[in-house]
Amino acid sequence: VAILTKILDEPDMDLRTEVAEGLCKLLMISAISSPKLLSRLLLIWYNPMTESDSKLRHILGTFFPLYCSMSKFHQRAMEDAFVPTMKILFDAPVTSPLAEIDVEDVGMFFVHLTREDMLQSFGKDKNNANILESSTTSIHDSLAISVCNQVLSAPDGYQTKVLIKILTSLVLTHNNYVHLRELKVLSENLIGNIREKAIIRSLEKFDKQLMDWLAKDPASQEP
Repeated sequence: VAILTKILDEPDMDLRTEVAEGLCKLLMISAISSPKLLSRLLLIWYNPMTESDSKLRHILGTFFPLYCSMSKFHQRAMEDAFVPTMKILFDAPVTSPLAEIDVEDVGMFFVHLTREDMLQSFGKDKNNANILESSTTSIHDSLAISVCNQVLSAPDGYQTKVLIKILTSLVLTHNNYVHLRELKVLSENLIGNIREKAIIRSLEKFDKQLMDWLAKDPASQEP
């Protein structure tokens, strides 16, 4: 896989496309699992330098939604690729083609790919739907924690606005009280550490939603 990944840098467009297609197939059948490779392929897809390679773009554009719809395991690998991918984009030098990529768009694509209703098994039959509805955890729950921690590592960073937009777009499990309590602590920390008023307003709405859900926690209603 390491050798094949190096070929993704080849100037030969056809060779690069063949290798990308092969790697996508290996990922699809779970022969390999590599968040680093997923990040790499996603950045190739978004890179303005590959705009002329329509076959490569088509393969990658078809691959990501299909890959993430197949299993929660695949979505988890995608979640693991989130922070490294965003870091590469946030840190891209002005001279790099990656600096031209809309980081918010990439972040929202991660949100879309890791939604529970992206899964092919979601709501397939009544029993399945009930299982999924009563499930007390989703990829978005843990992704929300990652996003909060990223913001807290540099609360006044230029990337904060994008990350908070991603955070408030996540579909959280409203009865996963353990996660919600953890998020509530992080949310209060964020409000106390961020200075930009527009971002604080978004966070206050988010915090209010967490409070409303936590008010329904049976554990907190016990006498």
